[in-house]
Amino acid sequence: MCSSDLTLALDPDTGWALEGAVGVHVGDLVRLEASLGYGRNALNGNFAQNVQAFVPCGELVSNPCLAPNDDGSMRTFTGFGMAYAGIPTGMLISPYIGAGIGFVRADLGVGTQGRLNADTASRFAIVDAHNTVLGYRATASVSRSFGAAQLSIGYTFTRTGALNLPGRGPLVSFTFDRPMTTHGFNAGVAYKF
Repeated sequence: MCSSDLTLALDPDTGWALEGAVGVHVGDLVRLEASLGYGRNALNGNFAQNVQAFVPCGELVSNPCLAPNDDGSMRTFTGFGMAYAGIPTGMLISPYIGAGIGFVRADLGVGTQGRLNADTASRFAIVDAHNTVLGYRATASVSRSFGAAQLSIGYTFTRTGALNLPGRGPLVSFTFDRPMTTHGFNAGVAYKF
């Protein structure tokens, strides 16, 4: 028996990411980059799928009563092609905007507490799967050059396509087919060769 994921909500929480890129300048204000990255985020949300069927939840190990809150983690492996455009200001600080497209491999582990009427409780895994989907990204940053080095700070918005991951609830399987969105505040160092 299958159903959609109407009862599973997930939001990325705090996390971190590392990324490396190589690129080339096209004129003074435009640069193109290819990047690879790895990140990890905590997840939280809610899951409301207590299936009664013919037996009330909590009577069977296969049909525990589930806590309404879920949590877990998401690991991501990313590869993006990016284009950046500088905004000339005539100042030491140079603003940049950028956009790109690429792939995101998302690996999700999500669970909640399952309780039986015998006063026992244990972790119930809802989603433990991965998929690789299309992703897109937009970024804005400011940078300053120090010789061949360029220091930058900025903001990055990343959104994936629908993840289409298998999940399970009490007695019922489903598909988590929603996209994920992350907001990142980053700092970086670039070297010109």
